[in-house]
Amino acid sequence: MAMTLRWKTRELEAEYTKLLPTLEPLYQALPEEEQQKWQDDETTFFAGNPEALVARVRGLVPGAFAFDLREPWAAHRVDLKWSLWLKHADAWEERQGAEAVADMRVAFESGGASVVTTAPRKEIRFGQVVVERGRAHADFVAVWDSPADLAPDDASDEDVQCVAEWFEEYHDGDPESPVGAHVEEDVEAATFDELMVKIDACEDRLLEEEKERSKSFDEFLAEFHQPQNP
Repeated sequence: MAMTLRWKTRELEAEYTKLLPTLEPLYQALPEEEQQKWQDDETTFFAGNPEALVARVRGLVPGAFAFDLREPWAAHRVDLKWSLWLKHADAWEERQGAEAVADMRVAFESGGASVVTTAPRKEIRFGQVVVERGRAHADFVAVWDSPADLAPDDASDEDVQCVAEWFEEYHDGDPESPVGAHVEEDVEAATFDELMVKIDACEDRLLEEEKERSKSFDEFLAEFHQPQNP
């Protein structure tokens, strides 16, 4: 989807909170009927529709909410086939990701937010990246098979439960979709190209963590094949 506009929710709520000491005596001076209308406006404000309350406050406090109330916003789902991320913007065009890159660049350089959900069809990895001005938040995860599938063929129900508990000690998630690795990072950059490289490095760290996790899991599974004492 192309860039649209959304309310600057965090900035709006922060501004209103800052103004509360000034607004409180004005609110208390109102008749009960007007106080109720204010409360209704406040309810819709925190529900994501701030126009009525902003108009009310602007009428009472000169200079209140003196900024653009909306920001550019976009959301994309991409399939990069083998990877969660690609550091070279031109490589996205081969995966029908040119529009996602364009919107990320706008968010990085001009403000707003571009949300990219990524799930390569050739891998069991999932991720979401939120790009804002000068920075991004990356959340990447590698998901393995269920404990029943990962346990040895001759494993008992108790053995399968042991495998499930091994994963639970690592990450509190769905026991039927155990997390093999998880990387979540905030990155900042001076240029958009630098940002793309830094996000790509997050996937590198995810793969390295998954490799180490796989090694530990293999060592854990080896215990099932240890000869039992008579």
